[in-house]
Amino acid sequence: MNLRNYLEENDISPKDFAKKLGITTAMLYRYMGKDSNGKIVIPRFDMMMKIIKETNHEVSISSFYFEERMRIREQNKQKQKQRRKDAKSTGN
Repeated sequence: MNLRNYLEENDISPKDFAKKLGITTAMLYRYMGKDSNGKIVIPRFDMMMKIIKETNHEVSISSFYFEERMRIREQNKQKQKQRRKDAKSTGN
């Protein structure tokens, strides 16, 4: 389970969870991929372990990497679509 789903399913506010971890709410949003750029920040190992402990192992280390990998994959698909569209419109 990823961090975003964990907080939603357990009705925990990001602000409260961030406080528990000793970080800012903004940083927690970055870990969940909800910053202004939509970029996911992968926490340092010690912070990951803290998150895992606070979530009773419901959030896993792999969820941070998997989310980022899927986001990058989706971005690449969109870029490829745009390139094909551009190539068709220019006749290349």
